[in-house]
Amino acid sequence: MLDFVGTYPYTKFIVLKNNYRSAQSILDLSTDLIENNSGRLVNKLPDLKKELIAQRDYKDLNNNKYFILQDEILEKLFILEDIKKKSSHSISTPGHSLLSFQDNSPCPKGID
Repeated sequence: MLDFVGTYPYTKFIVLKNNYRSAQSILDLSTDLIENNSGRLVNKLPDLKKELIAQRDYKDLNNNKYFILQDEILEKLFILEDIKKKSSHSISTPGHSLLSFQDNSPCPKGID
């Protein structure tokens, strides 16, 4: 995007602020987690603002839990272990679930 702005200096950004997927508490939490990321456009372009506004109401989501893990492998392992733990308490049949990672990477070794 920055290269685009350099090539086309009269670029006008249109920021979509309405979010229809997440509760406001989730949007605020995610903003807090990434706001100091130097690679974000809003941190490189002084006139750009991105303040997402939830358009749906959710019940009792003010006690969100989040975990900061060292790297993506530990994140995947954490998620997989959590799924295994929760699935052992449900009526679903083990082995009939699919977990797809956004980067299409394989499941970390050592996870059955």
